Amino acid sequence: MSNYNWHKKLDEESSYLCASTHHSVDTISVANTEDHDIALEKVLHRARERNIKFNKKKIQLRVTEMKYLGNIVSAKGFTPDPEKIKAIVEMPLPRSKQYLQRLLGMVNYLSQYIPNMSEITAPQRTLLKKDIQWSWHNQYQKALERIK
Repeated sequence: MSNYNWHKKLDEESSYLCASTHHSVDTISVANTEDHDIALEKVLHRARERNIKFNKKKIQLRVTEMKYLGNIVSAKGFTPDPEKIKAIVEMPLPRSKQYLQRLLGMVNYLSQYIPNMSEITAPQRTLLKKDIQWSWHNQYQKALERIK
C-alpha cells in the first residue's frame, strides 16, 4: 500500500479511537497505559475486520518514550534526541561558510530547548554575509562553545 493510501486509511480507520489517542505518519501514541490497551484492542479488531496487516518487526507496544520528529517524547515531555546533540558536539570547527551553514542548521534544531539561541548564534551568522571575509576568530569560538 502506498504511503498516501496508508495515511488516508489510517485517518479513516482511527476516528473511533479514544480521545487521548494521537496518530501521525506511522505512529499511534496514547496518553496512558489503560487507554493504550483499549486503543490497541480497537485497532487490532478493526484491522481484522478490514483485513489490514501489520509488520510484526515494526510494531512497538507500550513504549514509555519514542523518537518523534527529531525529539524524544516521554511522560516528561519533549527532549532533544541525544544522537543529534552528539552530532553537534562532535562536529569539527567550521572551515568555510558552507560548513558553518551546516552547523547552524543542525544547531537550529536545538532552538526550542535553548533560550535566546538567535542571540547566541548572532556572531556566527555575521560570517555568512556576502561582504564578510571568512575568518574564524575567538568571538565565534566562544559563541560556539556556549551552544555546545
